[in-house]
Amino acid sequence: MTQQPSLIAQVEKLHVVVALLAVLATVALAGKAQVAGMLAGALVGAGNFRALGVLTSRLVGGETGSRNAAIGLLLAKFTLLAALLGAIVTWVRPDIVALLIGLTLAPACLVVLVLRSRRSAPLETL
Repeated sequence: MTQQPSLIAQVEKLHVVVALLAVLATVALAGKAQVAGMLAGALVGAGNFRALGVLTSRLVGGETGSRNAAIGLLLAKFTLLAALLGAIVTWVRPDIVALLIGLTLAPACLVVLVLRSRRSAPLETL
């Protein structure tokens, strides 16, 4: 019997497709600043979601020392995210709305998959 991929893996796969479609649509319909914002947001959002997934699993399932390290890494991740976004806004000068949309694609994929799975399975099985 094959094991079903984890929710995080499903979100990452869906995010790749949605982000690609969003970037292609932005290329077709908008200017350079919007494309830069969407692309940067999608890439940073994917990295942020991946880091959150890894660190959260370490936080929830790890030993005490591993949990303390995960908390420290989560704080560092948030600081790095803020610095990275500041650098992107300063040097790349993307459209801010496109950047924010790109950043929120991964969490939106998570919400869609959770809502979709709740229809077909009891909450305890998620």
